[in-house]
Amino acid sequence: IKTFTIPIVDSNDPPQLFSDNFSVKENSPIGTLVGIIRAEDPEGEKLSYGMLRGIDKTSSTLFDIDPSSGKITVMDAQNLDYERIRFEEVYVMVSDNQKPALSDTALYRIEIENVEESSVPANIVLTPNGDGINDFWRVENVEFYQDLKLVIMNSYGQTLYEAKPYRNDWDGYHQGKPLSRGSYHYFFLRENGKVEQKGTISILR
Repeated sequence: IKTFTIPIVDSNDPPQLFSDNFSVKENSPIGTLVGIIRAEDPEGEKLSYGMLRGIDKTSSTLFDIDPSSGKITVMDAQNLDYERIRFEEVYVMVSDNQKPALSDTALYRIEIENVEESSVPANIVLTPNGDGINDFWRVENVEFYQDLKLVIMNSYGQTLYEAKPYRNDWDGYHQGKPLSRGSYHYFFLRENGKVEQKGTISILR
């Protein structure tokens, strides 16, 4: 009788991510929970998570992921703005703790929800022509906003003006040049980047 030894090799199967959809309200403070990535490993091993943004797979600037729990949280409250970005697509990778590690990658879409903020009492039209009428953007009771930072941007999200405190002295210029006719967005921000109030200013020339 011949005896044969048959080795049994313990195979390692990769973990698997489950598809899901997430959403978060604009201006949510840093650390706000967006959602938890769901994944499982056939061997029940401990998993680790990482996140990359979009098809170019660069680092996300708006969101972060906890490497041990898969919790996605807000990382940048100031730029989490519905008027500037409606969603962000992120790639999540989950890996097991084997050597070499096996992994799975999936694309997730995080929707940005609009929140209606109140606008400040101020002139919404700027006509900087030197006639003394609406030459500057004037906010009523501007002293109430001294603890907030004013940021004015164009529709592309480019910052054109910043001030803290604001002294009712913005004249529709950027780097010494008059801005073109159109609509611009203003934001009054707290220290943590949370938008306290925002609205639109129209420049007419």
